[in-house]
Amino acid sequence: MSATTRLVTILIRFIYGVAILVLICALLISAIWLTDVHTKRRAESLLGDVGALQVGISTMRQVEPILRGYPGAEVSGSWPCRSADRFYSVRVANDTVNWIGRRLPLGRGQLVRPYGAVAVVLLSRGTVCYVQYYAGTILPGFDQELDVSTTVLAAADASRLREADYMVDAGILQGRYHMIKVYVASGASGEAREHAFTYNFSCWTSLRGCHAPCEMMPSAWLDYQKEARANGWSLPAEDVNDPRCPKLQDR
Repeated sequence: MSATTRLVTILIRFIYGVAILVLICALLISAIWLTDVHTKRRAESLLGDVGALQVGISTMRQVEPILRGYPGAEVSGSWPCRSADRFYSVRVANDTVNWIGRRLPLGRGQLVRPYGAVAVVLLSRGTVCYVQYYAGTILPGFDQELDVSTTVLAAADASRLREADYMVDAGILQGRYHMIKVYVASGASGEAREHAFTYNFSCWTSLRGCHAPCEMMPSAWLDYQKEARANGWSLPAEDVNDPRCPKLQDR
């Protein structure tokens, strides 16, 4: 075999190997994307199920289908409903993808980003007295986290709300937790409740991923801007200047 023939053979084998590697990577990315889509739909489904619960009205009968449909998670911490005698938590996440994202070089928040959703439901004497829905993800590098949540409070526990039935808090905690937290009273208006449970998880399945909590809670972010403008509060500069965050139109 001549030197030219050997060189051509080596080149063909090299191209073939690269093609196989590219194909494997493409299949892996496609598989991850499909699982991301599935997890996103499950998180949206859980959001709808939890959003339909009414504090002070819904009973265990409405809670049981949620508990059967999603895996459970440990409940810890203190809760506003002090009379609660039943504590339930369910979660939506892709543990395999999250493991890859946390441990392998392919991950670290670049192509694989851990994310998920958790719902907490408390009951007192058979009636729902507290509901919380939480969703979060991690930014590339794993040094920053995005957290958004909606909490439905009983009338007796809603005295801390700035408004009669609805409150949005936004900011950065400890320099790394970027948050939007919505609190809504059990008797809130339809619009307030709709905004409280309006989430957008499209960035979960995009190649760029999520970069700000306002992407996941656009309606609540607009409401917070309105209140901040009315009270002269400053807004997080990175969110205000982020083109992915919805902007409050000037009057």
